[in-house]
Amino acid sequence: MPAQEHILRRGPLLGFLATLAAFLALRAPLLDYPYFGDDDFFVREALAPVGTFRGNGQPILFGLLLKAGMAVFGWEWLRLVPFLFSLGTLGFTWILGRRLLGTEKGLWAAGLLALSPWSVFVAAQLDIYGAVFALLVCGLCWFYWSWLEGGSLGSLVLAGLCFGLLWLSSLSASLVLVAIAAHCAQERGAKRAAMAMGFIFAVGLAMFSIYAVSFPGHFQLALSKGGGTLEGMAARLGSLSTPAGLRLYLNSFSKALIFMGPLFCWGLVSGLISKESRRRLALPLWLCLVYMAGICLLLNPHKLVIYWTAVLPLLAIITAASIERGEAARAAAWSAAFMAVLALLTWAGSYSVQPIHPRLNGSWEGLFRFLPVRIFFGPSLSFYVKPAAVLFAFIACAALALRGAKARASLIGLGLAYSLFYSVEYTYSALSPDLDRTGREVLAALSSPGVKPPIYLHGYGALACQKAGMKVDSFLYDAGEMPSLMARMEKSRGTVVIMNSPAIGSDAELKRFLADKAVLVRAFSDSGTVLAEIWELR
Repeated sequence: MPAQEHILRRGPLLGFLATLAAFLALRAPLLDYPYFGDDDFFVREALAPVGTFRGNGQPILFGLLLKAGMAVFGWEWLRLVPFLFSLGTLGFTWILGRRLLGTEKGLWAAGLLALSPWSVFVAAQLDIYGAVFALLVCGLCWFYWSWLEGGSLGSLVLAGLCFGLLWLSSLSASLVLVAIAAHCAQERGAKRAAMAMGFIFAVGLAMFSIYAVSFPGHFQLALSKGGGTLEGMAARLGSLSTPAGLRLYLNSFSKALIFMGPLFCWGLVSGLISKESRRRLALPLWLCLVYMAGICLLLNPHKLVIYWTAVLPLLAIITAASIERGEAARAAAWSAAFMAVLALLTWAGSYSVQPIHPRLNGSWEGLFRFLPVRIFFGPSLSFYVKPAAVLFAFIACAALALRGAKARASLIGLGLAYSLFYSVEYTYSALSPDLDRTGREVLAALSSPGVKPPIYLHGYGALACQKAGMKVDSFLYDAGEMPSLMARMEKSRGTVVIMNSPAIGSDAELKRFLADKAVLVRAFSDSGTVLAEIWELR
């Protein structure tokens, strides 16, 4: 019996180590992936002097963290910054879940986070909002809960520091404080809630004021571009009355739900329906509802995929609360079956990938065509899915939920299969190895002898070229800048690389210029669609 008791005592630690192993296996391969897309933008922020690069419109914390990461790891390994914050979020999810639900369900919460493709997505993404903000939200919840249970002033001060750091990350931090204030009023009454939240706000304001005084230019830009202006909110609400605005919101919700997955959707609905969950999990439920709804009003809907990740650990805790003891073993067999179905639906059909904003065309072929949830080359920046597999998972989830308690094991198995399948696909592209083929082929072609400098690169990927030892002049298509750029091209000659040919179109001014002044050396196609082109100027 002593040996059995020893194993039981070590059980939670062994469970967390297994969770940690899954976390590392699904994220470590992304750490040395070349910089593409928005990553170029954030690397430039890390390279610029503190407070001078003001392109993203956020307060200064993310820039400082990237700057520190560059000093410690070098710009080649900046992905370690979001990775380490994501690792900290995993640990916080475990201890916060254990505090709210007990040891077993705390491990479930950490496991669900480790398997989530949403978490995998942000763990190596240099738009570090999803990694940093989630950790700070967990910290604020922990210290607020400590004050709520013990009344310690020190806990309230630490909660205020977390709020200050959240505020230095994004102006949307106010939504987090509103949600906590609502929970505090529910638990301790409006008067005590006002005093506590006022104290937390004052600590955060003191930290934010230092930033405003030290970097006034950066601060003014954050206020003007933060997305939370009354004019911006009015414009976004007004857009819902137009077909185009409604499509934008529906498209953004669809992207966010694809990352969220059926299991977290089921967990959130279950938490709201269950009276016991509403009592035990009032804090994470308040935070999820207020924050997710508020983000839709305050920010561009396109940002839902990134910004909703702030409450991902809380969604994992809410979902873990809905999983009963012993259901994991019964769900395992269902998971294997559902994984096989998802693999079959992903393997079947067309493999064409177009790096432009995808739209379902309503055809049978469209259900089996890869769609990038983000619009850049490379699995570390784009989440490629086939609508048939995603629709199967959500429809099956809804159907199983209608059958009641007998279907719980199969429903949980389906949710786990979806998370694991898409996390593996995202990192390893096991069933879709050619998704980043075009980007790799362009880099290989530019590395070959005979390419005439200077190289003008349209689209993203300048840092990937730099890492491969090539210097390029990177540009994005802007009709107003084309005349001066084309004059420079005509004077210097050299090579022009079009990395996103479908987005430009054959009748664009640049394409007409190239047809007249250059020779098409090579085109990179997929299923008849030209994705990239290399032109040599005459």
